[in-house]
Amino acid sequence: MRVAAAILIGLLGTLSSLGQTPQKVKLSDFKLASSCQPCHQEIYAQWQTSTHSKAFVDPLYQAVVRKAVEESNGALTQFCVSCHAPLATVTSSIPPDLFQKEQKNPRIEDGVTCEFCHTISGKEVNLNKVSLGAFLFPRAIQTKILYGRHADATNDAHPTQPSPFLLSAELCGTCHRFGHPVSGMPVQDTYQEWKQSPYAAQGTRCQDCHMPSYQGKVSESGKERSEIHAHIFRGGHTEMIRQAAIVNITANRASTNTLDASVVVTNVGAGHMIPTGLPAVREMWLEVTVQSQGKILSTQKRVFGLEVLNAEGKPALPWEATKLGKDTRIAPKKSRLEKFRFEVPGSENIRIEAKLLERLLSEQAAKFAGIPPTPPQTMAETSISLPQ
Repeated sequence: MRVAAAILIGLLGTLSSLGQTPQKVKLSDFKLASSCQPCHQEIYAQWQTSTHSKAFVDPLYQAVVRKAVEESNGALTQFCVSCHAPLATVTSSIPPDLFQKEQKNPRIEDGVTCEFCHTISGKEVNLNKVSLGAFLFPRAIQTKILYGRHADATNDAHPTQPSPFLLSAELCGTCHRFGHPVSGMPVQDTYQEWKQSPYAAQGTRCQDCHMPSYQGKVSESGKERSEIHAHIFRGGHTEMIRQAAIVNITANRASTNTLDASVVVTNVGAGHMIPTGLPAVREMWLEVTVQSQGKILSTQKRVFGLEVLNAEGKPALPWEATKLGKDTRIAPKKSRLEKFRFEVPGSENIRIEAKLLERLLSEQAAKFAGIPPTPPQTMAETSISLPQ
């Protein structure tokens, strides 16, 4: 109860400190994503396959957040919904009981919907702020004009204007940067990880990787464009993880019965830390296995990530954290060396395998929510054999 009260006070303080004016946009001012489909069929179909479209209804999110909201007596609702049902947040229209069937609203269930991004001018975003994401509340803007990238775009359905902000990584920083609801301590800062990376220095934006470009039409009646961006938002849930890292092994016999192995993990393709995302929820680890004649002799594991700790200094979930612990994530274009020693008495025909694995929902978060962790996915792997 004390934790819930502290979170609630922190949330109220965050909102009241922003110098708000009365609410100027309502949830009903935004259209459903499905209303965009008739003119933008291809892009709408792409968005439907993305995690943005499932940001609120995703079963894993629902399971974890239901438990977190319950544990905090509802104080965590605002914090968790800020980016997963952003229209509810920016219009201050979060239902009293978010998960009751009769409280559901299709605009909330649309998740990160079309008009949420395409009505952001940039004036209502403050990327120096991390708590509750970068949005200033309430969102005092219009919802009639939809922002795009083409100055010559016209249509009869709605006014449109080109927006430099829509083309920037700062758009992604709107949600992919937030802090603890009480302390403001950065909890997830994928945007800042990118900004400090070589990719930002060379002008590679989030959109260049997560929204791959292709030639086509934005709308069914629109012009053929040499470059538009797919609204699929690739990430850790897709085959994109296979492009993020490589692993290399060197090994030698330290003695007749002892084997030393060195494994280097290099972040070759991610423009941010690996793993990124919510610490203690997203999980990445290196697994090294020694085999002989097809039989596994030994396996060792090293976990990579940003530790978040509670007041007692024990590993915690993000909303329970009071301080940060050890950081073993791997920055863009950087490597991490891990050394292993194995006891392999009398073994011949040694084969060493190294796999970099990740999962969207860790064992710790799954246990908290009372559901199974997600299956591991392989990011990179390699193997070597040693002579007798």
